Amino acid sequence: MEVDINEVLAAVSTLYDAELHDKIKHDQASKWLGHLQRSVQAWKVADQLLHAKRDVNSCFFAAQTLRTKIQLYFGELPVEAHASLRASMLEHLGHITEHTYQGIATQLCVALADLALHMASWEDPIGDLITQFGPMSNTPNLVPLLEVLIALPEELHSRQLRLGLNRRKQLDDYFRRKVPSIVELLHVGVSTEGATKESTHLKALRCMASWFNIHTEEWVMLTNTCLVSDILNVVRNPQVSPRLHEIATDCVCSAMIMLEAERIQPLAEVLFAGVLQLGEPYHMAVAMEDINAITNYARIFSELGETLVEVMVEQPDQGLGSLQVLHLLLTCIGHHDWEVAEITFNFWYKLSEVLYRKNCDNVNEQFKPYVERLIEALYRHCQIEPDHESILVQQDDFYEFRERVQELIKDVVFICGSKLCFQQMAHILQSPDISKNWNLMEAALFIMQSVAKNLVPEENEVVPPILEGLLSQPDDIHLQVAFTSVQLLAELNEWIACHPNLLPLVLQFLTKRLHNKHLATVAAKSNLSLRAPDHCSNLHAVLWIFLFIYYYHQRPVHRDHLSNMDGYHPKFAQKSNTLPSF
Repeated sequence: MEVDINEVLAAVSTLYDAELHDKIKHDQASKWLGHLQRSVQAWKVADQLLHAKRDVNSCFFAAQTLRTKIQLYFGELPVEAHASLRASMLEHLGHITEHTYQGIATQLCVALADLALHMASWEDPIGDLITQFGPMSNTPNLVPLLEVLIALPEELHSRQLRLGLNRRKQLDDYFRRKVPSIVELLHVGVSTEGATKESTHLKALRCMASWFNIHTEEWVMLTNTCLVSDILNVVRNPQVSPRLHEIATDCVCSAMIMLEAERIQPLAEVLFAGVLQLGEPYHMAVAMEDINAITNYARIFSELGETLVEVMVEQPDQGLGSLQVLHLLLTCIGHHDWEVAEITFNFWYKLSEVLYRKNCDNVNEQFKPYVERLIEALYRHCQIEPDHESILVQQDDFYEFRERVQELIKDVVFICGSKLCFQQMAHILQSPDISKNWNLMEAALFIMQSVAKNLVPEENEVVPPILEGLLSQPDDIHLQVAFTSVQLLAELNEWIACHPNLLPLVLQFLTKRLHNKHLATVAAKSNLSLRAPDHCSNLHAVLWIFLFIYYYHQRPVHRDHLSNMDGYHPKFAQKSNTLPSF
């Protein structure tokens, strides 16, 4: 049944009318248009709307409809209609300029990319597009050409596009063969139109970043073009537009991910040497307080580190194994914004994984100073604002960051040793002015939590003075310091179990915290984590605490609650069965 184009235009107008406050009409229009998009008639209607060019909304709806139909319902179209659809789509693309509404341009270009991927009879879509719209054609138009080329690799790896395994493999091989054509096109585009028009420059770099997802040795061609130097020139200049700097950063990061898989030595040497020279631009961005550029540099340094980490471990400070990247990463971690530091975390995880597999003390020794500096920087980032009065809440972004810091330290601490990390924080706690700055004290105790369980119970050099300081804290100490101190005691439970003479003092310290509603829960958990040796029974003390919680909260305590405590003290298993009901 034929669909009246005017009825479609009216429904689109109703759908996008911002001044329409009639929800029923809006919902009716949305439902009707959704039904139309799912129908076979939608192919023809969309094409008619694009030719009519009535307004932006109708053209956007038509472009979106075509994309959806090609992406999800391509099987509806008879094979003999594929060529005419391609011709019509290419005609629509020819009208796209830099002034075209971006939403329409994107939908049409992605639609054509999906058509090229679906249409097996289209033998060389990339070659045909470059011939029709490229710099050497009679009617060059890089705007739609680059948009389609950006979309092709992205759509190839999209799960939404229904392509069989054989077709995907065929396209993978085809794309790899076309990389030289893409490199040549981008070289010409960047050195001509892209040199004077930022919009073309942006699209060219976006295209390159997208195509770096196609892994092939053909990328070695880049060393004979202006493209690598162009990317590096953009990223080393933090004063270019934020969008251009971000896209160039994407490009560099995508290139390094590709090089991690392909190991193209000539390209790697040129690119990595350029990245290692970005230290000064980073400091310039810091001086300008340009957080976007700072973030971009942190991304680049982290990606470089992840790409080279295997080489650094196998050939430290030799060729591509240069440890200079570690200095760059530590410079980023030294930035006052903890979100910048967090960008580097994946590298440190990967480094710890590679070193753990290597399992060589001599190699670990070379990375030890860097991990010490990392932990020291993380200590500074974990410092709470001095005017903060209460305990950090779990919903706080900074709370979550500190949790991720602890996870990272647990992963990397074997490189320098848990005792050394504990000592680092102990030295901070022993400084003369530490008592005047509660947040510095708390941050050191917080870092100690990460490694406390790794300390051998026989350790008698570092832990005793720390424990003595904890147990002699004044009652009016900041709430967050008290909270973190209680948590640290829980982490030291195995060490305390091997020093039974301290157990009464620890229990006394924890029971005092039960009187504070902010500390009661964590104090009870810490108490229950203590494991007394067989010859030293703290059963009565723990029961007293449990009863205190009962009266404090006025909640009944049942036998099954007590049975859950068996793991905390072996004698509960025997004695809790004889307790009366509460």
